[in-house]
Amino acid sequence: MANFYASEAVVYSTTGCDAKRCRSRYNFYRAGKMQSPTYGDIAREVQRLGGFVPKTCWIAHVKSEFGLTGRVAQNRIDTKSRKYPCTPEKRPVIVEAMRRLGMI
Repeated sequence: MANFYASEAVVYSTTGCDAKRCRSRYNFYRAGKMQSPTYGDIAREVQRLGGFVPKTCWIAHVKSEFGLTGRVAQNRIDTKSRKYPCTPEKRPVIVEAMRRLGMI
């Protein structure tokens, strides 16, 4: 099982979720509310699997390739190109982390 910080309590559950109501296989319950994995959750899983901390823009790039982003960020300068795209070496680890968290 993953190492958790003392102030963090995450419970993985497959109950209470069907294909119509949520996108992932696993639900994260924090403070009694069901939530999807955050960028921090993905970053911790990537650090555990690959030994590096990914930039949030790399996570956003991979999420957008799978259609998991809701919109283009309002502060993005050019909607057609990325300033820091995810590198091909880092992408498989981020994808695997997202798979393990049930996002894809």
